[in-house]
Amino acid sequence: MFENERKESEAFFNYFSDKFNEEVGLLLAFYDDDEFEIDLIVGMDTETIYGLNILQYVSSEEGDEEFGNQDEENSDYVKGDDEEDDIDEEDDSDEDEENDFIEEIQYMFVKMEISPSNLEGKPYFQIDLAETSKEQEEKQSAEDDDNVNSLPQLEENALRLIIYAKPLNGFEDEDITDLPGEKIRLTGAVMIKGNDKESLVVFSEDPSIG
Repeated sequence: MFENERKESEAFFNYFSDKFNEEVGLLLAFYDDDEFEIDLIVGMDTETIYGLNILQYVSSEEGDEEFGNQDEENSDYVKGDDEEDDIDEEDDSDEDEENDFIEEIQYMFVKMEISPSNLEGKPYFQIDLAETSKEQEEKQSAEDDDNVNSLPQLEENALRLIIYAKPLNGFEDEDITDLPGEKIRLTGAVMIKGNDKESLVVFSEDPSIG
């Protein structure tokens, strides 16, 4: 029953273990809001972030047509002309809300040995990732030893993730940061620890993935 799902899962984990010579795990919903859910693909031993699985939620008009047709075809009851004439104008104002459907778009970006200049588009949004578990353990140990003042501030240690995107055709002249999700396409990401340029990592789509 779940044979296809199992094959996809095996192919996913095999790809990362072969590419980076390390077994990986998924840190699910590491970041989650109304527009994006981001899973981290992390090395089991080194805790290196090897990839990002991003689920984007965008408004979709296709859902309106699909569900509208489905309701009309499958319904045992169809409104007549007289009944439509009796509909209050207030009902029309609720129509847009009822026809709001959300489409899920999935991206997988992989750690690549490339420059940020190789990414298409521009920075779209930015988030700060929490400390890794090892850093949390070191911080706790330092607190126990009363050495907190010797540690860098969280802002300096934080992993910063910058998601890149490009506008879809017809919206190239608009400021990309003002465009809603349905008018852009994600192209990759850059991760950097604080202001340490040597820590910079670029994630992009891997053409070798089928």
